[in-house]
Amino acid sequence: MSSVAPSDRVPAADIVELYHKILPELPPVKKLTDTRRSYIKQRWKQGDLPSLEHWEMYFNHVRGSDFLMGKTEGRGGSKPFKASLEWLTKPANYAKVYEGNYHGV
Repeated sequence: MSSVAPSDRVPAADIVELYHKILPELPPVKKLTDTRRSYIKQRWKQGDLPSLEHWEMYFNHVRGSDFLMGKTEGRGGSKPFKASLEWLTKPANYAKVYEGNYHGV
């Protein structure tokens, strides 16, 4: 894996590989859809997560949240929430995770 890709190439497959490596408890990415690729590309190109090192730090940050990792009770007896890669990379969700809104929940 290269640490920084040229700005015109976003290493989406490498990012998915990192997600699986660091967060194996979360739902696996079985298909890298256009939507998922788009969210990954947005985070990379907008400077939120501009290198594989940044993605690694972000995924480790996610690991520190019991809520995002599915370790808290669901509402009304439902199954616990578990974040997916698509959910983690959506713009509004990324901002909340980055700001620590799901840590200590």
